[in-house]
Amino acid sequence: HPCKRIFKPLQEGDRIEAGQLVARLAPQRYQAAVAEAEAQLKSAQAELAGADSRVEEALARQEDAKREHRRLSELDAVDATTRRELERAETDYRVAKFLWQNSQARRDVANAAIRSAEARLQTAQINLEDAHLYTPIGGLVATVPVEVGQTVGSGALVASIVNTEKVKLLVGVVERKVLRLVIGQQVRVHLEALSTGPFTRNSEFREGQVSVIPPAADEVTGLFNVEIELNNADGHLRPGMIGRADVIVGRAEAVAIPAEAAIRAGDHTYAFFVPEGKMVVRRVVLKPIAVAEDAYLVQNIPEDAGRLVVEGQNRLSNGQQVTVIDQVAGETSSQTP
Repeated sequence: HPCKRIFKPLQEGDRIEAGQLVARLAPQRYQAAVAEAEAQLKSAQAELAGADSRVEEALARQEDAKREHRRLSELDAVDATTRRELERAETDYRVAKFLWQNSQARRDVANAAIRSAEARLQTAQINLEDAHLYTPIGGLVATVPVEVGQTVGSGALVASIVNTEKVKLLVGVVERKVLRLVIGQQVRVHLEALSTGPFTRNSEFREGQVSVIPPAADEVTGLFNVEIELNNADGHLRPGMIGRADVIVGRAEAVAIPAEAAIRAGDHTYAFFVPEGKMVVRRVVLKPIAVAEDAYLVQNIPEDAGRLVVEGQNRLSNGQQVTVIDQVAGETSSQTP
């Protein structure tokens, strides 16, 4: 039929909009109940119209009988009518009044029937509407565990929809850093999946913000599972993807000492410097505030420390004389004399 509406069954991976029809029960029974309720309402409305007409007729008849009774009562006062005529007028008036009251009662019944029919129609329409299931959110269809024609019970799962407009990245944070985080803090997230796809150049990094800081650590890992919310209006991010968050927990000015220039001895880390205008080395113990990928970040470097020795430092001792053989942008290569 050209007017017949075709419903396409949902499939996993389909994108769906908020308010879109997800599933419906076989509607014939509910449609028949609506049609029956509509017919009953029309019948009740017709009955009410007839009752209104009968009330008007009965009222007119009562008014006529009342006027006739009044007229004969006035004539009887001057002995201008018979007693029988007056009694017949009284009887007609009582009958007309009874018929008017009866018609009013029937109209009340018709009004009640109207209200009852309207309630049945409303119930039938609600049942028909409830036979249609609409999604309150937009997103991707994750699972569709039922098939067309399958019998389902109350509360049965017919589809699961994942709202992907905003996604959350779960990051494990150690306890010494979690206290430095605040709700709403901006975070830069590197997405491993997008870095190898067609969106690498534009979507390798995304800005997010801290949305949840849990009050307790995970019992298994001992880490605090902090949630970072990311905007996913383009739909490129999918649940289960892996990301790496760069979270700034504090800012401080520090000097980056290349790891290859530092020397570790037991619990200590130190480096050698050549003071300006001198040919002896000075050993400075490093107290890193953080460790980058290939450098120590330190703040305790003296202002007169001079140039950092980056080659030959493993053969040096504090105060030893050296010969500078090369120096570039604050770094020095040396050899012992």
